Amino acid sequence: MADPTLQKTKWLLVHGGFPFDKETGPLLLRPNVYADVSVQDLVRSPTELGESLRRWFELAPERVCFASDAASDPGAPQLRWPELTFLAAETTRAALSIALSRMISDGLITRAQAVQIGKGVLRDNALALHGIGQQPSSALGSAEPVDR
Repeated sequence: MADPTLQKTKWLLVHGGFPFDKETGPLLLRPNVYADVSVQDLVRSPTELGESLRRWFELAPERVCFASDAASDPGAPQLRWPELTFLAAETTRAALSIALSRMISDGLITRAQAVQIGKGVLRDNALALHGIGQQPSSALGSAEPVDR
C-alpha cells in the first residue's frame, strides 16, 4: 500500500480486516485504502460493530463501505441470501446509529454530518471507490457544440 508505484491503486480491506479491525483504522489514513463491514455485520452485535465503525469514522469516514457478505450456505439450508442480506443491513444500520449518535453526543460531529456519513457508508463511498457516477477528468472541460 505504501509502494509509490501503487498510489493510484485503490485497496479494499474486505471484512474490514476482521478480526483485526482495530488495525484497520491506521490503514484508512492512506487516501487509497477503503474498508467494508462485510461478515462483521453477520457475526458481531451492533454494539461491537458500532465501536469499530466509530474508530474508523474518526479517521476516514469517507472510506468505509457497507457490504453484506451474504451468500447461501449449503450447510445451513435455513439461512439464505435474502435473510442474510436483511440481517446484515439491519445490523449495519443499528451499528451506524450507535456509532454516529455517540459521536454527536460527544460533540465530535453534527447531526447533518452524521447523516452524510451514514449515506456515505450505505451508498456513496462504494460509488466513489468504484468510480461509478463520476465523469472522467477529460470530460470536465467546456464542451463545444457538435453539428449534426
